Amino acid sequence: MNRVVLLTGASSGIGAATAKLLGASCRLVLVARRKDRLAEVVKAVVEAGGEAHGIVADLAVPGVPLLVVDEAIATCGGLDAVVNNAGVFATAAIGAISP
Repeated sequence: MNRVVLLTGASSGIGAATAKLLGASCRLVLVARRKDRLAEVVKAVVEAGGEAHGIVADLAVPGVPLLVVDEAIATCGGLDAVVNNAGVFATAAIGAISP
Protein backbone atom coordinates (compact mmCIF):
# COMPACT_ATOMS: atom_id res chain seq x y z
CA MET A 1 0.00 0.00 0.00
CA ASN A 2 2.69 2.45 -1.04
CA ARG A 3 1.01 4.35 -3.85
CA VAL A 4 -0.75 7.58 -2.94
CA VAL A 5 -3.85 8.58 -4.90
CA LEU A 6 -5.62 11.94 -4.72
CA LEU A 7 -9.30 11.43 -5.52
CA THR A 8 -11.67 14.36 -5.99
CA GLY A 9 -15.45 14.16 -5.81
CA ALA A 10 -15.02 11.39 -3.26
CA SER A 11 -18.13 11.90 -1.14
CA SER A 12 -20.68 10.08 -3.29
CA GLY A 13 -21.41 8.15 -6.45
CA ILE A 14 -18.48 7.12 -8.63
CA GLY A 15 -16.00 8.92 -6.37
CA ALA A 16 -17.09 7.09 -3.22
CA ALA A 17 -17.14 3.76 -5.05
CA THR A 18 -13.67 4.42 -6.47
CA ALA A 19 -12.37 5.28 -3.00
CA LYS A 20 -13.69 2.04 -1.57
CA LEU A 21 -12.14 0.06 -4.43
CA LEU A 22 -8.74 1.78 -4.34
CA GLY A 23 -8.63 1.77 -0.55
CA ALA A 24 -7.61 -1.88 -0.56
CA SER A 25 -4.38 -1.17 -2.41
CA CYS A 26 -3.53 2.54 -2.15
CA ARG A 27 -3.14 5.29 0.41
CA LEU A 28 -5.90 7.79 -0.36
CA VAL A 29 -6.34 11.52 -0.11
CA LEU A 30 -10.07 12.06 -0.60
CA VAL A 31 -11.44 15.48 -1.50
CA ALA A 32 -15.04 16.68 -1.49
CA ARG A 33 -17.20 19.64 -0.47
CA ARG A 34 -19.59 17.71 1.79
CA LYS A 35 -17.84 17.14 5.11
CA ASP A 36 -20.33 14.63 6.53
CA ARG A 37 -20.42 12.42 3.45
CA LEU A 38 -16.66 12.62 3.02
CA ALA A 39 -16.19 11.50 6.63
CA GLU A 40 -18.43 8.49 5.96
CA VAL A 41 -16.30 7.44 2.97
CA VAL A 42 -13.04 7.92 4.88
CA LYS A 43 -14.48 5.81 7.72
CA ALA A 44 -15.57 3.06 5.31
CA VAL A 45 -12.10 2.88 3.75
CA VAL A 46 -10.38 2.78 7.15
CA GLU A 47 -12.79 0.17 8.55
CA ALA A 48 -12.03 -2.01 5.52
CA GLY A 49 -8.33 -1.86 6.39
CA GLY A 50 -7.26 0.99 4.12
CA GLU A 51 -5.66 4.34 4.76
CA ALA A 52 -7.54 7.53 3.87
CA HIS A 53 -7.18 11.21 4.64
CA GLY A 54 -10.11 13.53 3.92
CA ILE A 55 -9.85 17.14 2.77
CA VAL A 56 -13.00 19.26 2.65
CA ALA A 57 -12.60 21.73 -0.20
CA ASP A 58 -14.46 23.45 -3.01
CA LEU A 59 -12.20 22.96 -6.02
CA ALA A 60 -14.12 25.59 -8.01
CA VAL A 61 -12.59 28.33 -5.85
CA PRO A 62 -9.44 29.77 -7.46
CA GLY A 63 -6.29 28.66 -5.68
CA VAL A 64 -7.94 25.86 -3.73
CA PRO A 65 -6.79 23.00 -6.00
CA LEU A 66 -3.15 23.97 -5.43
CA LEU A 67 -3.72 24.13 -1.66
CA VAL A 68 -5.28 20.65 -1.77
CA VAL A 69 -2.32 19.22 -3.67
CA ASP A 70 0.10 20.89 -1.24
CA GLU A 71 -1.78 19.41 1.73
CA ALA A 72 -1.85 15.97 0.13
CA ILE A 73 1.90 16.05 -0.48
CA ALA A 74 2.58 17.31 3.04
CA THR A 75 0.37 14.60 4.54
CA CYS A 76 1.51 11.65 2.45
CA GLY A 77 4.96 12.64 1.23
CA GLY A 78 3.99 12.78 -2.44
CA LEU A 79 1.41 11.74 -5.01
CA ASP A 80 1.47 8.90 -7.49
CA ALA A 81 -1.86 9.53 -9.21
CA VAL A 82 -4.78 11.91 -9.35
CA VAL A 83 -8.35 10.86 -10.16
CA ASN A 84 -10.21 14.07 -11.00
CA ASN A 85 -13.80 13.02 -10.46
CA ALA A 86 -15.12 16.35 -9.15
CA GLY A 87 -17.67 18.14 -11.24
CA VAL A 88 -21.05 19.70 -11.42
CA PHE A 89 -23.65 19.86 -14.10
CA ALA A 90 -26.51 22.15 -14.83
CA THR A 91 -29.86 21.04 -16.12
CA ALA A 92 -32.04 23.06 -18.47
CA ALA A 93 -34.56 22.56 -21.21
CA ILE A 94 -32.79 22.04 -24.54
CA GLY A 95 -34.30 25.26 -25.89
CA ALA A 96 -32.80 27.26 -23.04
CA ILE A 97 -29.23 26.26 -23.88
CA SER A 98 -27.31 28.60 -26.15
CA PRO A 99 -24.72 27.22 -28.56
